[in-house]
Amino acid sequence: MPAIAAAAVLVGTAAGLARGGTLLDLTFPSLAGRLALTATHGLLGPLFLLRPLAPRGAHRARWWAVARGVAIGLPVVAALTALLASADVVFASLLHLPDADSVVLHVVLLCVGGGAAAAVLRHASARTPSLPLGAPPALGRLEARMVLGGLCGVYTAFAAAQLAVAGGAADRILSEEGLTYAEYARRGFFQLLAAAALTAVVLLCVRACSPRGDRLSTVLVLAALALTEVVVVLAVHRLSLYENAYGLTLLRLAALGAALWIGLVFLLLAVAAAGVGGHRSWLPAAVGAAALVGLLTWNVADPAALVARRDLDRGKVDAAYLASLGDDAVPAIVARLDRLAPETRADVVERLCAATVARRGLLEWNRAAERAAAARRTLGC
Repeated sequence: MPAIAAAAVLVGTAAGLARGGTLLDLTFPSLAGRLALTATHGLLGPLFLLRPLAPRGAHRARWWAVARGVAIGLPVVAALTALLASADVVFASLLHLPDADSVVLHVVLLCVGGGAAAAVLRHASARTPSLPLGAPPALGRLEARMVLGGLCGVYTAFAAAQLAVAGGAADRILSEEGLTYAEYARRGFFQLLAAAALTAVVLLCVRACSPRGDRLSTVLVLAALALTEVVVVLAVHRLSLYENAYGLTLLRLAALGAALWIGLVFLLLAVAAAGVGGHRSWLPAAVGAAALVGLLTWNVADPAALVARRDLDRGKVDAAYLASLGDDAVPAIVARLDRLAPETRADVVERLCAATVARRGLLEWNRAAERAAAARRTLGC
C-alpha cells in the first residue's frame, strides 16, 4: 500500500506539472491543491473518456441504428447459441466461461485502472493545472514569537523531565504507575512522533504566515527544531529499549524508519529556516524525495529477513511470529535453526513445513517463494 500510494502521488504530481511549473516551485499548499484537483479529475474521468464517443450531428442517426441493431440481434444470437450448445457438446465446450468471481475482479480492476488513467489524462490536458490559492493569513511578529516561544518552553520542560528519567530521579513515579522501563518506553513512542509531526505543521504554518526577516523568530524556529530533534532521538531510544526487551517486529522496524525520516525532515526544515536556497521552494520536493528513498530502501532491504535474523541472533524467538513473516524470512530462519533450543526448533520447523505451498506455474514464479521452497526442502518438508 505505501508503494501504491507513492506511485499515485508521483503520477498525480506529474500530471499537475504537465502544463507548466517544476518541483522546485511547489509549496506544500500548492502541492495539496494539485493533488486535490487530480482527485476531482478522477471523479470526472469516465465522462472525459466517453466524450469523444458522444454522437454529434449526422453521426447521431448512425449511433441509434447501431443501438437498435444490438437490441434486436442480441436476443436472437443468445437463443440460437443456447439451442446449439444443448445439441452439441463440442460446440458447448467452446462456450466455457471463466469463473464469475474472476471475471468480476478483472472488470473491477480494469475500471479502476481506466478511471485512474482518465484522471491523469484529464488533469494533464486541463487549462487550470492547480487550484487558485489566495495569500495566507497574516500573522504578526508578536504572535509568531509567542507561538514559537511556547513550543520552545514545552520542549525545554520535556527535555528536563527526560534528564530526570535518565538519572533515575523518576523511578518512584514509574513504580507508582506500575510501569517497567520497557513499558514506559513503548507507551510514549507514538505520542512523541505525533508531537513531532504536529510541531512540523505548526512551524510550517508560522513560517508561511509570519513576515520574513524577523531574526528573533528565525532563532526561535531553529531552537524549536533543535528541541524537536531531541524528541525524535528520544523516541528512537525508547523504541530500541523496547526492542531489546521484547524483540524486533516489522511494525517496530517500520516505526524506526518513520522516526528516522521525521528526523531528516526536521533537518531539512532547519536548513530552509536558515535561508538556504530561499529563492526556490525546494522543501516539499526534498521531503518527498526523502520519503521515496526510504520506501525504496524498505523494499530492497528485505525487512522480514532482517527481523528474523535480529530476533534469532538475540534469542528473542516467537515461533508463531517467525512463521508468519512469510517466504522472505524462511532462508534466514533455516540458516539459524541451530541456535534454538530443541523444543523451540521443532516448533519452528513444524510451522514452516505447515506453510508449504503448491508449486507455481511459470507466470506465477516468485523469487522469494522459490528460495523459501529450497530452504524448506533442506528441512525435509
